[in-house]
Amino acid sequence: MTHTASRLALGLLFAFLLAAPVAAPRAAPATGAPAAQPALAIQSTVEGGFAIGDPKAPVTLIEYASLTCPHCRHFHEEAMPTLRKLAAQGKLRYEFRNFILNGPDFAATLIARCQGPAGFFRWTDTFFTQQDKWLEPFGRITEQQGESIQKAQPAQQPRMIAELGGLVGWVTARGLKADSVKACLSDVQGQEAVLKLRQLGAEYHGVHLTPSFVLNGLPLSDTGDWATLQPQLNAMLSR
Repeated sequence: MTHTASRLALGLLFAFLLAAPVAAPRAAPATGAPAAQPALAIQSTVEGGFAIGDPKAPVTLIEYASLTCPHCRHFHEEAMPTLRKLAAQGKLRYEFRNFILNGPDFAATLIARCQGPAGFFRWTDTFFTQQDKWLEPFGRITEQQGESIQKAQPAQQPRMIAELGGLVGWVTARGLKADSVKACLSDVQGQEAVLKLRQLGAEYHGVHLTPSFVLNGLPLSDTGDWATLQPQLNAMLSR
């Protein structure tokens, strides 16, 4: 993809992202900095995701998810303790791939990814567990502000969304530096990597809903929650 073509793709996608609904709020959990996680091998993958566990583990689970998706948040809360335990035991390699759905999701995804593999999972945990807290201010972005975002250069739109939605202040209050956050949000290569990851999910694995899963290379089109996925995962682990 050429630089011109990628910028055009970015602009066209933002027309969709800005119009997409944000997750409905629910009762807020306690606020705070990202929680520490058990020590696990964490790597960035060639495809652009982040993985925990041994690359040689007998079972690989890929999740495509959105940080603004309530169903993804629910899956994360229910499944991650078990998935981390299986990864620590060498039984599972779990990979998270962002599948962005809207502008706030794009901005939060860029911030999480800029923290590197270990920081990515800490911030993904925080964005899910406090989803309603950081999303709520985006609902107060005015129509006029939305129009100004759409008129801006595509590379500057994530930063504008994050600033108008209060996300820059929210993450800096939890330990990140404002200058590095703003630079991350404006990084064209980082933006393109996220868009390519979304394209990969849609075109290669047929993803159109979140969360979606790929188990040992097989897309699970009828699986969208832990209650449905867990028996399939257990069956694969017992082989």
